[in-house]
Amino acid sequence: MDRRIDSGEGEGRREESLDAVLYEGEGELFLPLSWHELPELFYFKSGGFLLELNLRECEIRQECLCFVSPGTLRSIRALSEDSAEYALRFDLRSLCFSPEDPLEEKLMRPLREGRLCFPRFVSVSDIGYIELLRELSELIRRFHLSGRRSPVSSGGERLELKSPGEQLLLRAGLLKLIGILELCGMLREKEKEEGDGERQARVLRESIRYIRENYQKKIYIRDLSEKSGLNEQYFIRFFKASIGSSPLDYINAYRIERAKEALRNTDEKVYEIAERCGFHNIGNFIRLFRSSCGVTPKRYRKLSGEGEK
Repeated sequence: MDRRIDSGEGEGRREESLDAVLYEGEGELFLPLSWHELPELFYFKSGGFLLELNLRECEIRQECLCFVSPGTLRSIRALSEDSAEYALRFDLRSLCFSPEDPLEEKLMRPLREGRLCFPRFVSVSDIGYIELLRELSELIRRFHLSGRRSPVSSGGERLELKSPGEQLLLRAGLLKLIGILELCGMLREKEKEEGDGERQARVLRESIRYIRENYQKKIYIRDLSEKSGLNEQYFIRFFKASIGSSPLDYINAYRIERAKEALRNTDEKVYEIAERCGFHNIGNFIRLFRSSCGVTPKRYRKLSGEGEK
């Protein structure tokens, strides 16, 4: 499986003042290895998918629902042209009750804090699946009816509900989903011991987050290995086996992505962008940029400007 990791800014962010966002994709869908700080509900409607969760692969050939906890490394690749899936990303903070409410103490707060977890998979043979799918389908219908659409790089579209009335109905739908899960006994307590997959995923998340927060500075591989608690050579092998590129290649690729963004959206000089993105040798920056994009930074800026006209 291609374990390319998304070099964008999606990981670690929360949606801006939105209770939930719906993503839908068909055909040749590919979601690179990434994570999010909000829970997600995937509905694999038809076709086949290769799903990876915390570095463990799972092939999906039948319709099912999949809940992905915040911080879980996940990657999805459609295996057939007739594949169709939906992803609902939602914010549990929008479903708060008063502190005195028993539902807040026994259910909603434990869910937000991660002490209580959603089930990983719900299949068509599970009790409650029909009810869950009915409520989810109603949410999807509402997104289609009133949602604002925008394309996403992985393929498919992103839909948002903005009006207060739609947001209120959305919250009601989310609460119905949680209520069905609780009634069917599908909510579970978090495991106290961290498994190998979760531990390895945490090391990757923390390493990638450090790179993204410090890409403008000099980053030493030994610092990454020390933060992970791994031997430097083992860390390099582990990172490459998990991500598909070495730590240095990933750092440079991320810096190039940020440079491309600056070239499209600012009037800064090329050498200023290079330095701000962590390249302190302009010749090395141009060489790596050309290798990645097929053109020089100046040419890229010119082509980007022409494409917007």
